Amino acid sequence: MPTDIADTAQPLPNPYIPGSEENLGAIEKLNNILDSRESTRIYWGRLSWWGPMRILRQSFGILIFLAAFVGIVAPILTPTSLWQVLALWLPLLFLALGPSQMGAEAAMKAAEARFELSARQGNDHRATPGSDRIIESLRDSRRNGWLQITLGLFAIGMMTFSIFNEKASISWNMALLIAMVIGLGMSVHTRMTMDDVLNHADALPFLALYAPTHHPTGITPAISSLIRAHLDPVLAGEWDTWSRRVCETANPEMSKDEVLERLILLLYLQESGALPEEKMQSELGEFLDQTCLNDLRQHHLFNRGTLLRMIAHAKAWQPGLFRVLARLQGDLLDHAQVIADEGWRLDVEFENVCFDGQGHLFIALNNQRPQPQRVSIEVHVPGGQPETQTFRLEAPPCAAPSSTLALFSTTRDDVVSWLPRYLCRGVYLWLGVAWEPNESGLRTVQVTLRSEDGDLITSRMIHSKVHRRLGSGDRRRRRRLRRARKLGLADGSNN
Repeated sequence: MPTDIADTAQPLPNPYIPGSEENLGAIEKLNNILDSRESTRIYWGRLSWWGPMRILRQSFGILIFLAAFVGIVAPILTPTSLWQVLALWLPLLFLALGPSQMGAEAAMKAAEARFELSARQGNDHRATPGSDRIIESLRDSRRNGWLQITLGLFAIGMMTFSIFNEKASISWNMALLIAMVIGLGMSVHTRMTMDDVLNHADALPFLALYAPTHHPTGITPAISSLIRAHLDPVLAGEWDTWSRRVCETANPEMSKDEVLERLILLLYLQESGALPEEKMQSELGEFLDQTCLNDLRQHHLFNRGTLLRMIAHAKAWQPGLFRVLARLQGDLLDHAQVIADEGWRLDVEFENVCFDGQGHLFIALNNQRPQPQRVSIEVHVPGGQPETQTFRLEAPPCAAPSSTLALFSTTRDDVVSWLPRYLCRGVYLWLGVAWEPNESGLRTVQVTLRSEDGDLITSRMIHSKVHRRLGSGDRRRRRRLRRARKLGLADGSNN
């Protein structure tokens, strides 16, 4: 009697390891939680960054100060009922400080969900250098909000206490004087922590909170490597995925490094006013397909606005490399002697003023000869930590143009096409330089290029004014970072 196949059929083996279904379900649930918390953060962040709400938040402390001052100089104008004081000031307090505090709580919860999701996916960003600074900054924002609410309630309590005392008495004046001091302190503190509110409405919430504690010494290609080094751990992972996709779909005649470098340079040159919009679009169409061009307008994370902000963010941290880029652009435009000689091109950039006894040194080296050459770069910093560094490396060949170049041309080579070659086929070093804590005044940094046999090729010496380590940092950098931070909102990248 034939055997029924249905009776002998065995279930197919499960291709997944035990527990993977539960993990996939947990990841999907965490994604939903993250989306919900991000929506909440953006909602409260935009509400608290709305112009009238910002004015109210910054004015609340001054209003407390003025009301208490009027109570001292003209007691007859002050409310005499407890309910009048509470009905006026409590709603005003929560209207002024409530949205920003809700945004701070939502930002902290969204960050926790994001880090938990990364851990579930096998790439825990909490273990990445710099993530602790992000978490602590979010906690500071939340603590600052609660401090302001507590101070506001205490000031209202002092104004309420004054009602139960005889007008113009010592206790009346002392209570209102305390309220004045608290109001003035709130006003200053609110002004100092206004950047926290901007972060709550930020489409890139970790970018402004992240500071690169570690960075590679060699950055080639230069600009894209610098930008990636200044991205927070979450955004850096997204950047790697996006950049691979762009390079894979771009013109195959260009190297992957040159594709990304040229894209960033075109956006930077257009934003700085050196390249008209229509010419930039024409250049982009030469090596990007339509999908990438659409992404520059519609991508949720790496659209034109956010890319410009990332460029501005990296420039705010390290403007030195962009000065190297500007000099390279000038040499190519003028066909400078260092280009025409078709030999070695060495450029060095260092801060004119080093705050807190430390700075960043950028070295750009291009071998314009037809064959790769092994050389050594020596960095001497008298009184520095360390005083001498030596780098032995092989400089790849980078052919120089044979004549002057236009910035943009549709008929022949131009600077826009040569800049990425120099940035990708050169040696770019990014070094941290520091002095002893008690060092100050004018100091020198010397960079020497030697052949493999130790023969001197060229040398550069630069001077910098060193300030003692006071912990105050570079105020100019903080202003640049604030402008870069607002660029995303101004360009609509948060929409």
